[in-house]
Amino acid sequence: MRLNRYDLHSLTQYQSWNSEDDIYRFNVISKYCFGSVLDVGCGLANLKNYIDKRKVHKYVGLDVYGDIDVHASTYDLPFKDGIFDTVVMSEVLEHLEYPVKALSEIKRVCNSRIILSVPNPYSIQQLYTIFVHKYSIECENHITAFSDGEIKAICNRLELIIERKVPLKVRDPFFGKRLPLETTLYSDVSVYLIEKNESSSEKPSKPSADGTAGGHRLDRLSRSI
Repeated sequence: MRLNRYDLHSLTQYQSWNSEDDIYRFNVISKYCFGSVLDVGCGLANLKNYIDKRKVHKYVGLDVYGDIDVHASTYDLPFKDGIFDTVVMSEVLEHLEYPVKALSEIKRVCNSRIILSVPNPYSIQQLYTIFVHKYSIECENHITAFSDGEIKAICNRLELIIERKVPLKVRDPFFGKRLPLETTLYSDVSVYLIEKNESSSEKPSKPSADGTAGGHRLDRLSRSI
């Protein structure tokens, strides 16, 4: 595997542990996986422990290091076009200097659904620290923050369709516990379900955006936020 292209520093930010927030996110994302799944920037590949094996027949974890299925760069995925029904990129895009290039490569290998998650710059924790403590929550390895508008702009450029944004439980900024309130606006992470703007007669029946099999297409993000 060669990592001498694009941003080498970002590509080698391998995460060798999972937090409670990661586990919560795996539980949410796994509901929308189906068919063959590629997990880009998978870290420990723990997402596979949460997917429903009745809906997913193959899981492939990809990262630069670790005891996983494939070692490769997100900019040069070693797969044929349209080979995966679901491609997951969770908490990776904000680390990359070339997010459009990365998402373009994900689109290439995806047959149907992309599940993308990024930190929410307008989460309750972030707003609380800005207005109360007068500073912004920062992570030294995050080089870009993505709002809904920016994700939509990237998808428009790549001719991808945002199926919906998934509501998540918000985290209490005082004690760090997740509250029963679910929202698409103020959770710490934004999870987007994205479709390729292409049709295929051989696509398997995928779960709808509410996690159930089949179903109708939901309103677009541009009409729901």
